[in-house]
Parts: sequence; C-alpha cells; structure tokens
Amino acid sequence: MTLLEYALLALSSLFVIIDPDRDGAGHSTESHRIVGHQLDWRSLNRGPMIIRFSRPANSQKDFIRLLSKKRLDLPTLTVPDAVDAMIAFYRTVYYPMCWRLMDGDMLLCQWGIYDWGKGEKFDFNLTRQFIAFGGLVDNSMSQMRLTFRFAVTRELQSIPKANRWFQNQAEVHAFKSFALADQLVAQMQSHHPQEIELEWGLV
Repeated sequence: MTLLEYALLALSSLFVIIDPDRDGAGHSTESHRIVGHQLDWRSLNRGPMIIRFSRPANSQKDFIRLLSKKRLDLPTLTVPDAVDAMIAFYRTVYYPMCWRLMDGDMLLCQWGIYDWGKGEKFDFNLTRQFIAFGGLVDNSMSQMRLTFRFAVTRELQSIPKANRWFQNQAEVHAFKSFALADQLVAQMQSHHPQEIELEWGLV
C-alpha cells in the first residue's frame, strides 16, 4: 500500500463508530449501525453473528469461508442459497477501505442470455462491487462475481434481461425480493446449472 492509501485507510476507520438509532421521542431503539458502513445490528437478534473486516482482494476466500460455515459447497450451490449467502456475506464481512456512504460497497443482481465466446448461456449473476478509498487511488474498483450458467431453453428465453444495483444495508430485503422473483426462480430451479463460477478481479 502507498502512503496515501494508508492515510485514507486511517481516515476510513474514523467512520467505524457505533451510533444508536433513535425513535421520534429521542429514545434509543434496538437498531444500531456503524456510521459510514451502515451495519444493521438487528440481524444479531436472529442468531450468533461474527463481524469480520477484510480486503477486497480476499473477498473470494471470505465468501468461500462463509459458505463452509453454512455447510454449503460451491459446486452444489442453489440460487436461493446463493442469494442468502451473498446477503450474509454483505452483512458480516466489511471492507473498511470501501465506504458505503460513497457507493464504495454495493450489490448487483443481473440475469439474461449472453455469449462470452462459448455459445449462448443464461447467466444469473450476483456481484459485490468495491471502490476503495472513494476511487482516489489507482486500481480502486474491483468486483467479486458469482455466476450460474444454464443451457438456454425456451423457458429461460422467455425471461427478459434485468439488472439492479443495491447500495447499502437497508436494501438487502429488496435485493432478495428482486433476485428471488417467483417466475425467475421457478424456471431456474427446473434446470441444472452447467457451471457455477466465483471470481474476483479489477474492473
């Protein structure tokens, strides 16, 4: 890391402050967040959760570690399990150099028919995008991408392409609803993916 990157990382740590939400009467509620990273502590009420801090370059390993803890395996992963795992990953693994208040840590869900040089496939993709230090340094943008690839069928051809970005913790429920739309999941559940790919790289 350069001196500028160390300075920006130190600055980002100032945002990691526990800040209780308050109701209209000024009383603290059960919902708490980390300012700048918008950590929703209500999820802790649903069971034990360990919050980890990491670097984007380690995100692929971080996600595999999370799958292992959930007793899930990448080659046999289902789309609903993948969506739930991605949400847990977003809630519990934080990248301090990627500031959520500046869209530095976002989720993307997209699907459609694409040809990447090996023939057409129906892709269902979940992406976590990182922009380190507000984009103020070189090679600051990267993505961890989880992609299910299916053989194209008449049923899957009937599903139009779609994509949607989700910017912060408050939108994870909308992320799940979008990713697990009834018609989409029903069609994918009736097909076995030809490939499930997990990758990380600079953008």
